[in-house]
Amino acid sequence: MKAKPVLLVIILGFSLIFLSSNSTFSSSEQQNFPRDFPYLFVYPEAIIANPGENVTVSICIFNLTENIFKTFDTWQSPADPYPTYDPDGVHVYPLGFLIGFDINFTWDPNILEYLGHTLTVPFENYQTPIPPMNYSGTLYAPIDIVKNEVDRTGGFIRCVVSHRGQKMFNGNGTLLQATFRVKREGGTELKIIGAKLASNYMVIRLQYPEFKEVNKNIIIFRVGNGFVSTPGARTRLYSVDIKAAVGTRRFNPPIIKGENASIKVT
Repeated sequence: MKAKPVLLVIILGFSLIFLSSNSTFSSSEQQNFPRDFPYLFVYPEAIIANPGENVTVSICIFNLTENIFKTFDTWQSPADPYPTYDPDGVHVYPLGFLIGFDINFTWDPNILEYLGHTLTVPFENYQTPIPPMNYSGTLYAPIDIVKNEVDRTGGFIRCVVSHRGQKMFNGNGTLLQATFRVKREGGTELKIIGAKLASNYMVIRLQYPEFKEVNKNIIIFRVGNGFVSTPGARTRLYSVDIKAAVGTRRFNPPIIKGENASIKVT
């Protein structure tokens, strides 16, 4: 009978170890993020909020690695199709070693009112995980903030930041956070356009002799955009051109008074 409490303690101990090990999974491991290239994305990916509410989104980078990618294809950021790996490829891109970024972030100013944004650089100032992704800040000090511009009426942010030195950033990180107020019912894409992630192949060659073939300063990456919508968002028809039809033939107005009309929306 005395063996039962001991057995219970052992089982409880294994349970606690199991729960503890599972609690170490990061948000990115629970997400189905692409892992073939680094992933620059807006998070949360989908937000539902009422008019008058504030929403905060992050632009993050996932999966910056100490690795390279060889290909015969050239790549401009961001572009499809993505290059095909070839071990004999003459174009050798870094898949990490970040030293700078150029971000253009857009939204519909008719739906969202810009309230403010924060560049989460350098890493030394943002070492504590930043919710909701719980990534740290990005880029090591010292840094140069080359551009940090906002067009409230046009609906975009432009940020260009570079590291002054040879300490390259790898892993996952938060680049910036932006806060908006939902102005009215509707929806808008939160879109990253024309972004660039920079490295320095000469520094990579010096610090990583095994990567002496790298010859590009542009990091290949994928992009994930976000979307904000209100619970009552609907499609509206602001103008309709109705004509009578017989088969595939269309007739101009006037339509006979009292007729029924059908509208097909695609």
